[in-house]
Amino acid sequence: MMEEIKPVLFENARIETEKDKLRSEIIHDLITAKTELSNAVQNYDFADTDELVDLYAYRIIAAQTQYNRLLKKAKEHGLSNPEYLNHQVKIVKR
Repeated sequence: MMEEIKPVLFENARIETEKDKLRSEIIHDLITAKTELSNAVQNYDFADTDELVDLYAYRIIAAQTQYNRLLKKAKEHGLSNPEYLNHQVKIVKR
């Protein structure tokens, strides 16, 4: 006679799958945010008018804020891989 499979086991498996999915989304968002920050810094470095300098300075600040928020979220979920959490950020002061 087979033992009854307890629903708790499936519930725990579903929770782990949801955690894995959330972690994957956080990693994806971190990589995207880091790319946006790198692009903003590169565009700032090549800006040739005051208006573009201002525009990219604001974009860098916004990207830094987003990236830092995602870093905090990643750490809260136990993610600590230095490959995508390494955040050498160029600070723009005007």
